Amino acid sequence: MTRNAFGPAMFDPFTLWADLALRTTEMLVASSQVIGTRVGQMARAGANPSPRDVKEFTLMGSEKVKAATQSGMAVAAGLQSANYQLMARGWQQWVANLAALGALASSRTMGEALSRQSRLFHSLARSGHTHSRLSSDTARLLSAALEPVHGAATANARRLARTRKGP
Repeated sequence: MTRNAFGPAMFDPFTLWADLALRTTEMLVASSQVIGTRVGQMARAGANPSPRDVKEFTLMGSEKVKAATQSGMAVAAGLQSANYQLMARGWQQWVANLAALGALASSRTMGEALSRQSRLFHSLARSGHTHSRLSSDTARLLSAALEPVHGAATANARRLARTRKGP
């Protein structure tokens, strides 16, 4: 399930972290169901697993490798993008703050100094806002890392629940 990057959670770090916690909980519950089902299946199969059991046990290993690989790739892509964006924002803020400080230092009148001091204050406030985005960026990165694992665990829980109820 792909998330909309521009939804309401984009602007609210609390919502991002709450969504991440909810999806982590869903993944943990689904994982416990899958583990319980598969351990029971292994115990019943014993030393002579059926072809169906062997297929399920093989699938179990390949799913873990696939989910871990996808998660690692999501983290690598997210870090690459986040590092570039963070560097660009940091550079822009540094230049803006330096320009505002230089303008304040070159003021010739008290009125000009007060006006430029206000501009410096607003520039510094924007820097603080840029730094506060780190929390949201971190939650988005973790969400991207969790997505393949969450998807595999919940899909397995649904599939194995149908198999137990089926013929």
